[in-house]
Amino acid sequence: MQSEKESSRKPKKLPEHVLHLNGLMRRHQRRVIAVIITLLWLTILFIASLIFFPNRDYNEQITFQAGAPPSSLSGELPSPLPEIPLETEISAMPIVPAGPPVEKIKVKSGENLSSIFLRLHLSPQELAKILKLPLVKNAARRLRVGQELEFVITNNQLQELTIPISSTEDLEIKKIDLGFVANSVPHEMTITSTKFGSVTVHTSLYIDGEHAGIPMKVLVGVATIFNSAFDFTREIHPGDHVGVVYQELKDTKIGTFQPGAILSAAFTHLGKTYYAFRFVDSNGNVAYYNEKGESLRRAFNRRPITIGRISSPFNLHRLHPILGYVRPHTGTDFAAPYGTPIHATADGRIAFIGRKGGYGRVIVINHGHGITTLYGHMSRFARSEYVGIAVKINQVIGYIGMSGLASGPHVHYEYRINDQYQDPMKVILPNAAPVPSVQKAAFAELVKKEISEMDIPKTVVPTVSANSSPAPA
Repeated sequence: MQSEKESSRKPKKLPEHVLHLNGLMRRHQRRVIAVIITLLWLTILFIASLIFFPNRDYNEQITFQAGAPPSSLSGELPSPLPEIPLETEISAMPIVPAGPPVEKIKVKSGENLSSIFLRLHLSPQELAKILKLPLVKNAARRLRVGQELEFVITNNQLQELTIPISSTEDLEIKKIDLGFVANSVPHEMTITSTKFGSVTVHTSLYIDGEHAGIPMKVLVGVATIFNSAFDFTREIHPGDHVGVVYQELKDTKIGTFQPGAILSAAFTHLGKTYYAFRFVDSNGNVAYYNEKGESLRRAFNRRPITIGRISSPFNLHRLHPILGYVRPHTGTDFAAPYGTPIHATADGRIAFIGRKGGYGRVIVINHGHGITTLYGHMSRFARSEYVGIAVKINQVIGYIGMSGLASGPHVHYEYRINDQYQDPMKVILPNAAPVPSVQKAAFAELVKKEISEMDIPKTVVPTVSANSSPAPA
């Protein structure tokens, strides 16, 4: 009995595999403790290095006692000793601080300005501030994949942001004390050369001109210059010829080339040649004149658009295409693709801008002397326009749309004299002023030079003299 009790008190021996596992656990714990102690020591050493060596960029300077060479240096000193600049000389040296670096970011697919700010770890509050600026808000909506934005960032705060808004213009956003300001800044353009283009028309000026290597901007410019005398969409004939001399410009920022101002142009129509010459007068005003010095610009243009067709003429007994009954059509409709720019046909001031019944979005311009023009069915207005603002001839005032009662994209154009409707295509339009008399000699020299550079059919060779007087307008 006694032996049974003693045997029950004796601890049982654990199996071999359990003892093996316990040993492994103890060794693992010792390793973990060793790693933790090592990391603690490394942390302590790192903190100590920051305290005792805060600046990695330090200069070692060797000091000498006056009149005695340093005892710690061995060897001979160079003779003579190099001159060490005095403290006043060092302080007088110009120091040019390096500006903050510009970070260029390309817009990726699906990105917007908000996601780009998030990618650059910029504050969303700063984004909200710049988006309150109308120019920035419009530019942010038009970001394109591959567009390159330029950021200047210091201490995770935005200092400057540049957004390209066209091929020749950037939107610059800069931080000031009160927030941010935004301004559109055109690229600096330099004139690199003078180009000559020539085309004989078979189908249309624009198709044949592009095939001949003339930029579309130049072709549209030629059509605009002769706009008061010719309609290049209807009056041009096969065999007509266009020659043009224009500048080539280089964008100094991105290095691209594009056409600049048209210097001269010649249009041979049905065997007769008509000329246009760009002339800058003594006051800096730029205009185009024929070889006699007569202005090619009328006080009013016939058409408010440079491309397109007449879809509905002036007709006081027209059957309305939507309402279905006879209703006077007091203007001329010009059909063109949606969003085509609409130009003011003369200088004047905006008398009305907004919505007006069946006209939809409409602008009315007062040109003085009882003459007003109306432009209806716009999709949107141009920027920064309001009642009373002055507009210039050929200035873009809006874009073609279908607002109001419209069966397709077009602009309804009206010409009124003392509130009486006139047919815009038949009303007599006066020409603008000719070349000033005191500058006829300079203009005559310009004409001779430009004509000598043109290689065009000269059916009619203009007679140019400094004493010639232009025909009455």
